[in-house]
Amino acid sequence: MNYRLAMRAFSLLTVLSMMNVVQCSKSREARAVTTLVTGQVSVTYDGRKPIALNVGDEVRRGAVVTTEAMSSATIQLNEVGIVRIAENSRLELKSIIAENGATELKLESGAIFSRVLKRPGTEYRVQTPTLVASVRGTEFMVTSDWSRGGVFVREGTVAVSTPVDKTEKPVTVKKRAAVGSDGRAVVVPQVRVEELILEKHALQPYIENIETKKPAEIEKVFKKIEVEERAIDQKIEDIKLTALQKLKKQGKPLVRLFLRDGSQIIGSVEETTAAGLKLDTGESVIEIPKGDIRRRVPEQQ
Repeated sequence: MNYRLAMRAFSLLTVLSMMNVVQCSKSREARAVTTLVTGQVSVTYDGRKPIALNVGDEVRRGAVVTTEAMSSATIQLNEVGIVRIAENSRLELKSIIAENGATELKLESGAIFSRVLKRPGTEYRVQTPTLVASVRGTEFMVTSDWSRGGVFVREGTVAVSTPVDKTEKPVTVKKRAAVGSDGRAVVVPQVRVEELILEKHALQPYIENIETKKPAEIEKVFKKIEVEERAIDQKIEDIKLTALQKLKKQGKPLVRLFLRDGSQIIGSVEETTAAGLKLDTGESVIEIPKGDIRRRVPEQQ
């Protein structure tokens, strides 16, 4: 009788242990939750019909997320980090903390920004048609454009390799890895606009205990960063403007000066004196002697 009871107890413990292993295996694949959607964003699984992606929706392994023009989405990968998907992009979530601790994304087109948490035993990879970027905790952006594609690093170090050159090349802060005509990665400095784009994306928050948050609470978190995003957008727009466009935007009247040496210069007159005038060219204010000016005509706006 005692033998039978012992066997039943052993069997019960075995079943419970197996259930625990199965449960742990299921929980190994972390949850991914949509935290921000702007415009038209859809998700599909196994080639099925796309459905609209909304804030609060869970995104599972194998999902393919597509953003249309003027559209974007942010997905939080629990215990991994966040990924912001830019407009006109197509991204597949191949794995989220798989058995080997790896999270793997496949960017087929467009661009994504990733903020990866520093977690021991985990790795985060982004694959594009031209390169593979691997990290263990950092902030970076990946684009898949064939002419300007590359990896832009804001924080930490990203290891970049290509199908032609499997050797991983380190890309550090304020650097960009581009794929050259020979198929190899080339590391170059970022320009100011690229730095600002990364700064804007980095405003995206990682929300702790997101499983307890309602969609309205999540949206409220993102509302707080809208002002900062608009301010960065304005900085980017100002940099892209030419010197004369900046003057026009400020509402300053422009004049074209024909100088006696045969050259011409356009700008806005800041001050006129008996000796000459001060001209704002949009890049600097210069003084031009009166005797150097042959003719002055208003510039068409």
